[in-house]
Amino acid sequence: MPTPPLSFRILDYRLPTVSFATDDLSLAKERLSRLINKHPEVFEDLGVLVAFEPTGCKNLDKHEALELVRSLRMRPLAVTGVSASEAEGLPRITPVDETQPEKPAAPAPEPSKDAADDMIIKSPVRSGQRIFSKGNLVIMGSVSSGAELLANGSIFVFGALRGRALAGLQGEREASILAHDMQAEVIAIAGVYLLGEEIDRKHLGKLTQVTLDDELVLESMD
Repeated sequence: MPTPPLSFRILDYRLPTVSFATDDLSLAKERLSRLINKHPEVFEDLGVLVAFEPTGCKNLDKHEALELVRSLRMRPLAVTGVSASEAEGLPRITPVDETQPEKPAAPAPEPSKDAADDMIIKSPVRSGQRIFSKGNLVIMGSVSSGAELLANGSIFVFGALRGRALAGLQGEREASILAHDMQAEVIAIAGVYLLGEEIDRKHLGKLTQVTLDDELVLESMD
């Protein structure tokens, strides 16, 4: 299957990732704008990693690509797949050194199975809060719109989930998301995501479990 020219993913850097794989900036803009227009409030002021695939965008002007991301009201926090001169002072992750062969990336660490890494939050999660757990994450209250939950393991919300819930951040495909009142803006497991407006309305407001097969599978339990 060919690499799509532009994709939006969640990789093991714990950052939503805009990934370029084309030299055609207008095509990338069209694809990214189409994605954002589905649910603009999700992407408003969203901090992202901007990745440039080693094939497909060698001739792409990286400065213009970063400006494109900014023009769509996201905040590039880091870049990968660029030389030092192309990074505009942003932190680089696994940068490409054009003078030497690229080394294969080290395998991602296994998600911790230690229960001590699990986190329980007994208070509601307010808009703008960002909570990360090295293990499973349990929220005893509700999660407001604009809040973000991040976990290497699974996420359990014993209230309304109105923000973003990103589980299995290090590629743990067995992770799951459980919300007693599903109203999420974004849900994701191991980099496979679903926007709120793409969630079937039959699940909204219900006790819902999310698992990963080839795509996210939602099952209402009441």
